[in-house]
Amino acid sequence: VFSFLFLEPLLYLLGSTKTIAPYAGTYIFFILLAAPFFTSSLTMNNLLRYEGKAKLGTIGLMIGAFINIGADMILIFGCRLGIAGAGIATAGSQVVSFCILLSMFLRGKTQTRISVKYVARDVQTVWNVVATGFPSLLRQTLNSVAAMLLNKASGVYGDEAVAAMSIV
Repeated sequence: VFSFLFLEPLLYLLGSTKTIAPYAGTYIFFILLAAPFFTSSLTMNNLLRYEGKAKLGTIGLMIGAFINIGADMILIFGCRLGIAGAGIATAGSQVVSFCILLSMFLRGKTQTRISVKYVARDVQTVWNVVATGFPSLLRQTLNSVAAMLLNKASGVYGDEAVAAMSIV
């Protein structure tokens, strides 16, 4: 919600230039819509790896990746949607990956069960989950800050340099 409310400042914080920002804003809109599906997919993939079923997680994520590649071509060039097509393709592929991974849990292919009755209700359990995930959060935060700083540093050399850093 905050990302949508402060989308323009977020774009510049992430390293957009004035000429890139409109395109980045179009793309990030769809990415933000799919963010809950993306994070849930990563969580389910990690649970599958934890259970020793990395192959199932890989299947879910790779099918989404292949759909993204195909949908990119169709939506960007075939439907002439440009950057919006890329965002729609990425968001849609994330939803597909989420559905595939969720189906593995709901069909009993895993030891882990997903149910509302298992939602933590006490502060100690929530604290343990947060404490366990904090090192990963810190690592991801440092990666994000490094990417933002690289984009900012590249911006002085023009949009091509920012685009090159994004590709890298």
